[in-house]
Amino acid sequence: LLNEITAAAIPTHIAQLKEQANQTQAQQNRVAAGWRMALLFGALVLTVLLIRSIQLVFRHSSQLQALNRDLEQRVEERTEVLQKTSEHLYATLETTREQQHSINRLSKALTGAAEGIVVMDSRLKVVYANSTYADAFDYNLAELLNNPHPAAEHINTLVSLPGVGLEREQRTADIQVTRADGSDRTYECSLSEIRNEDSTDAEYLLIVRDVTERRKLENQLSQAQKLESIGQLAAGIAHEINTPVQYIGNNIQFFRDAWQDIVPVFNLCQQSKGEVLDLDRFDEVWEEADVDYLTDEVPTALAQAQAGVDQAAKIVLAMKNFAHPGSEGKEETDINRAISDVTTIARGEWKYVADLQLQLADNLPNVNAVRSALNQVWLNIIVNAAHAIQDVVGSSGEKGRIQITTATRENDVVVTITDTGCGMQQETIDKIFDPFFTTKEVGRGSGQGLSIAHAIINEHGGKILVDSVVGGGTTFNIHLPIEPESTPDQLNAA
Repeated sequence: LLNEITAAAIPTHIAQLKEQANQTQAQQNRVAAGWRMALLFGALVLTVLLIRSIQLVFRHSSQLQALNRDLEQRVEERTEVLQKTSEHLYATLETTREQQHSINRLSKALTGAAEGIVVMDSRLKVVYANSTYADAFDYNLAELLNNPHPAAEHINTLVSLPGVGLEREQRTADIQVTRADGSDRTYECSLSEIRNEDSTDAEYLLIVRDVTERRKLENQLSQAQKLESIGQLAAGIAHEINTPVQYIGNNIQFFRDAWQDIVPVFNLCQQSKGEVLDLDRFDEVWEEADVDYLTDEVPTALAQAQAGVDQAAKIVLAMKNFAHPGSEGKEETDINRAISDVTTIARGEWKYVADLQLQLADNLPNVNAVRSALNQVWLNIIVNAAHAIQDVVGSSGEKGRIQITTATRENDVVVTITDTGCGMQQETIDKIFDPFFTTKEVGRGSGQGLSIAHAIINEHGGKILVDSVVGGGTTFNIHLPIEPESTPDQLNAA
């Protein structure tokens, strides 16, 4: 039974188990298929996401690369800018240091300068002054700074004077100052204008230097040069004086002889006092004395003697006017008279080689000048003209010509000295005012005459122009201002 039951039940059970197994297998297959579909779908989704991610990565990578490149470029640019800024700041710092060092050096130089230096603003308020200036005029430096200049009124007068503006030239003058210790000093003052690029207001620079000893030496040198010139002309001057003195002496001898001849006539008249005059005897004595001749000749001899005295006196007066030191400053100077005196002194130099013509303007205005200095100018040029003509005429006996004219042109007195000498080439003209330059042989010229003349004319605010043609002579035109840029009173007050 058991076998039968078992035989009947087992197949059924096995069939059930198989069916269950098949169902389970089918279910598993369905599950596996679901999982496979899920995995496949997931893989597909992941693939899509991966592809999308890769695309995004590539896209963002390009943007990142562009951003990176842009960032790097900006960093480089900013780095370059910072580097340039750093270099500029360093250079500026170095420049500032150098400028500061320069300012310090300049400050020390100005403070220790031998010249007094003052800077004033447009209202003449002192913005800078060194101790030298304060000491020169006995000012208190602390009180001087940031206050109007004590002589502002007079300085403003100088600034406002007519003439070339201070922005183009300096105005220079010597002033005499009596110090607090009682000493007299001479100061050379130069006033000029300063203009800053960032300001329309002008500032003024006043430089003062002590030239007391220098002016003394210059005056001594000038006097020595004048005496040297007179020494060189001594032989000619002696001859010029000897000629009138000689015919003065001759006429005096004539007067002596005439007196001896006429004394008998006086004696006869004296003896006949109170008695009848013996007319025959009187006629005889009269004829012996040749009184009629003496009556005609004595006045002539007296006139000749007087002319001789006048000529000698003229030469002596000309020498006195030329050699006299005069005042150390400028004074009203008669140019015509000065030229006449100099031509008289230099007569021995030119009279044998040239005829001298004077064409001096009437009513020529006086010039504010140092008379003795200008005399040196006229003498140097006239002597040079005589030497140039002598080089042409030699010992032929012929004469050249020296012509001197004076005239007024605008605000100048113009003196023109023309000669018919050998003339000069342009190369020589360019050098004639150089110290010690000369075309003359040794012993005939030192090369200082025209250099001194040029310096003197410049100091007077004038100019000297030269025009020369080789073989055609030379002309000097000397211009001297009639009205000085400032008066001595204004300069001394300032």
